[in-house]
Amino acid sequence: ESDDGSGRVTAYATGCLGAFAGIDDPALASSLLARATDWLMQRGIRRVLAPMDGDIWHGYRAVSEGRPDPPFPGEPRTPPHLPKLLRAAGFRVAKRWSSLEATDRATIETIAAPGAPHHRDLIANGVRFERLEAGNRRHALELHAILTRAFAPFPGYAPIPYEEFDRLFKITRRLQ
Repeated sequence: ESDDGSGRVTAYATGCLGAFAGIDDPALASSLLARATDWLMQRGIRRVLAPMDGDIWHGYRAVSEGRPDPPFPGEPRTPPHLPKLLRAAGFRVAKRWSSLEATDRATIETIAAPGAPHHRDLIANGVRFERLEAGNRRHALELHAILTRAFAPFPGYAPIPYEEFDRLFKITRRLQ
């Protein structure tokens, strides 16, 4: 992903297209996305991700089904027509995520059940688990550190300082 001075990328690289919501016009969107993709490819890019607005902290994906109202902190606010426009332009799903708000113990236990043996192994090896508390800055700082390490291998990853993390997610006020 380096530029040798000629304006061409000299190693395999991923290009990102962001700030694209578009009007609900598949022909116009396909034309615009094709031109942007061609521009990247002329510079040596071989893989293009869209939507990718900067990094994982700032709108790095699109919601393709289901729409929580209001969206969870950090979830994209995708116009309903965007997935259709991206598909019509030849883009395909690169990775899938699922989001679910679990507020009752039974739902949380159901979600956690497949990981129970791993959880027991972690505890047996000295890992300690704590409940996150609203307003607890130490817990929010630890969560920032955990997420920073967990997301490091993702395409489009760039670390952000804790202050921006807290501003984006209002984390110290939402932890429960």
